[in-house]
Amino acid sequence: MKILYLMHCNWNSIKQRPQFLSENLNSKKNEVHASYKWSLKKYNYSKNSTFIKLLPGFFSPFFLLSFKLFFILDTLFWKYFFGFLDRFYNYRFVIVTHPLLYRYTTKMKSKIIYDCCDDNELFYKKSKLKNLIRTENLKFLSNSDLNMFSSENLLNKYKKNGEKSLLIRNAHSLNLTSQHYLKKKKKSSSSKFNIYYFGSVSSWFDTNLLKIILKEISSVKFTIIGPVDTVKIKHDRVDYIGSIEHNKLLNFSSKADAFIMPFVVNDLIKSVDPIKLYEYLAFSVPVISIYYPEIKQFKEYVNFYSNKKEAIKLVKNIIAKKTINNNVLKKRYKFLKKNTWKYRSNQIINALQKL
Repeated sequence: MKILYLMHCNWNSIKQRPQFLSENLNSKKNEVHASYKWSLKKYNYSKNSTFIKLLPGFFSPFFLLSFKLFFILDTLFWKYFFGFLDRFYNYRFVIVTHPLLYRYTTKMKSKIIYDCCDDNELFYKKSKLKNLIRTENLKFLSNSDLNMFSSENLLNKYKKNGEKSLLIRNAHSLNLTSQHYLKKKKKSSSSKFNIYYFGSVSSWFDTNLLKIILKEISSVKFTIIGPVDTVKIKHDRVDYIGSIEHNKLLNFSSKADAFIMPFVVNDLIKSVDPIKLYEYLAFSVPVISIYYPEIKQFKEYVNFYSNKKEAIKLVKNIIAKKTINNNVLKKRYKFLKKNTWKYRSNQIINALQKL
């Protein structure tokens, strides 16, 4: 069967859920095409080579959709375009990642699936756009043939708005054998304890925590990999690397002494099942993270903190121990084996076949 994955992110941006799922859904039995929002923005650019058919689209910047005339013209053009595409390729399913793209599918005969992977309206402050996203989100939830949610928080919040709901968590795509996984990290020439972070750095990134750790613990340095759209920390023990192709990330990060996920927990973050936590577990070093209920499944494998004081204490204890318990590594490995993107794609295929 043929599937169109209609996504609101640029294919060549930091690799996220839509790219992972669209590639893993593709198989001998299923042909997947990905239509994505092409963008001129380069701050999060990362070349993502792929084997699936890509269909870039010059979709309207979301901020322009607050203007009624622009919204109408944009809707008319793209819904007829995708209606033509649907007839040409004869898609059986269309998976859509954002409520503002649902308008584009109303002339399609395919079954429409909503992959709800963020609480999208919470990216915006009170505005016409925020209200528009809220309205389109509820419309999409009630009209789709299936709603998939990436977190329990999203599922519990929105499942009442649609008849069919399914929890499809995030995962990892790292091809690890047991032997490779249990290898110790490469020795670094640096005398500093190097804590890595990879992913986007934005308003939810707890910059103040890193500053406090740098002040309290002189042996710590941070390496931050990924696009940054907030103020950078100016410090000689902080290195900003920028975006790296995902297939090179594993090797590049192998010198880390630990990994950290320093999020500021707000209503948006409460619904996030972070891909980075799955990927951090692929390294035989400690992982430090803020705690919130959505990520309780990681409690056996991750060192959680609830405030800055606990975070500092955790870092000091990890530096003192230097090694990680081998039983923890084995538990991580079993967890990772059950939480791959291929496993998630099989869950989706099983659900689609029942529609």
